[in-house]
Amino acid sequence: MKIIVGGLTALCVALSANAELITSLSSTKSEYNLNFHPKFGRVLLARSDRDFENAKVWEYQHQDNSYTTPRKINLGPTEFKYSDPMYVPNSHKIYFISDKPMQNKGNSRDYNIWHATLMNGQATEVTPLNTHINSKDDEFGPELHQGRLYFSRRHDRHYALMSDRKTHQDVTLWDAIPRQDDIEMRSDLTFSPDAKVAVFWQISKTSPQADIYASRLISGQWSSPIKLLAGVNSQFHEISPQFSPDGKWLYFSSERPEPGFALFNIHRVSTEQAFPKQWYNAHFAPKKLNLLADVNTLKAITEFTYTLTLHRKDNTTKQHVRVNYQPFRLKILRDNTQYDLGNKTGIKTDLHTQRKVKMSEQEIAKELRSLRLNFLDLFKKDDTRLYRQYNETSPHQYIYRVESSGIAPFSILVDQHKQKILRLFYDNSNIGIESDYKKIDGIWWPHAFSFHVDNEKVATGVFSDMCIAFINDNKDKCESI
Repeated sequence: MKIIVGGLTALCVALSANAELITSLSSTKSEYNLNFHPKFGRVLLARSDRDFENAKVWEYQHQDNSYTTPRKINLGPTEFKYSDPMYVPNSHKIYFISDKPMQNKGNSRDYNIWHATLMNGQATEVTPLNTHINSKDDEFGPELHQGRLYFSRRHDRHYALMSDRKTHQDVTLWDAIPRQDDIEMRSDLTFSPDAKVAVFWQISKTSPQADIYASRLISGQWSSPIKLLAGVNSQFHEISPQFSPDGKWLYFSSERPEPGFALFNIHRVSTEQAFPKQWYNAHFAPKKLNLLADVNTLKAITEFTYTLTLHRKDNTTKQHVRVNYQPFRLKILRDNTQYDLGNKTGIKTDLHTQRKVKMSEQEIAKELRSLRLNFLDLFKKDDTRLYRQYNETSPHQYIYRVESSGIAPFSILVDQHKQKILRLFYDNSNIGIESDYKKIDGIWWPHAFSFHVDNEKVATGVFSDMCIAFINDNKDKCESI
């Protein structure tokens, strides 16, 4: 948030080209305090005129790396300012700040932290947090992490990081990160998905522009902060850092000049560029997991077959699938039609008439995409990446972002042993649940699943007749369909 730093100026200089301006979130006004919904499908940000005037909260839909359908959130009377929004994990609530007077504070126009219920772009139950958090000073930048609320409090020109102990009744100074005597302001604290890297902006007496710094948790102690690398910091102000939920990107707001834009705008830099290599490898790089089985076991699969019985509301379908990798062939038997596919070709045969028809590119792509969503095929691919995500619900389960060619990214919840996939989270808020795991030739395979839309179960499925063949197996181990 830029309540003070927005009034400062700096000389124009040549800037690093590493930072990417997010044009669909930026304008000729100021944008800052970007916050991602944990399920990726939405983002919040604050937008204002110069010097934080007329600040309001906006929400965008987020899909396929694009931001659409901007909507201003009505949080109260328009004469007041609303900023620093944050989604509360696993709920419909958001935090934000406002200078709207609280009932028990008369006409005071200091900034306080509020929360509201946000559903379908409509805010209800707009309420300030209690006075243990909201003081006579200004409170900015709420960040909820592992059940603890962090924020900054300003008295005169000095900003201090604060936290409460989950109860909203015991606020203390959060001074775990070393702080030199000349530091005047620290704000907009945020954490990496693994909670071991803290990022914030700060201003010192010797460095009057806001720059973004980071500290690392090592053996229970936070390190002295470092100024971030690449195109993050410039000779202009950089504020409100925020990680993407998968930790691949660091977003921030910068006052650096951009043609066609003005004031503060949203930028991003990959965490691989922004952090030292050792930090990146430890906290942000894709994770190598032995999900379902040892990676080498999955790589050694030459063929697998199964039958899937799918139950929807009014009908039940059954399909038999055979996948061969030497060379690649996909055969599917469904609804009295047999599909035979390679990587770029496909023939479908009507089993009643034996009539063969060449499959269209769209039909081939659809069947190959469905195969890619099978985890055996997905984890065989060298380009599949797993990125750690923050999980507010349970410290004994882990969430990872799955990225691979040919499919839209999605997220998975895995068990504490990092062997079984329990849930699938799609960016449109749909959910898949995997269950009834059994080992087949050393590989965990779920024998049942369900699919949920808007918290309603719309389909269930059962796997049977599963067979997995490896390099050294008899080539006839799995019967053809």
